[in-house]
Amino acid sequence: EAGAMQRATRRLLMVTSTSAFNQWVEAAEEARRHRRIMAKVMTQARNRAVSGGFAAWLDAVAEGKRMRALARKAMARAAKGEGRLLASALAGWVEALAYAHEARGLLRRALQFQL
Repeated sequence: EAGAMQRATRRLLMVTSTSAFNQWVEAAEEARRHRRIMAKVMTQARNRAVSGGFAAWLDAVAEGKRMRALARKAMARAAKGEGRLLASALAGWVEALAYAHEARGLLRRALQFQL
């Protein structure tokens, strides 16, 4: 009977150990699943920020092209001698362009900081 009692005790210990191990495995799988979900959420957030930055860059490029076209027209008019008013307007445009360039640099740094 002592042998039967020892076998029963060992079986009970194995069942307890197996149950604890199974719980650990489930907890580890759940933690792994949570890490994958968080990685996916972070990737989506980063992609949104990048695509927003890309859209802003596209807008800035389009605006730059538009401003260069306006500058060419203004320079052509100035070359024809349309006076000081045009020169003053051109100076204002150059100042606005410098401001836009500075703002673009600030936006770029802000996006780099965000990522």
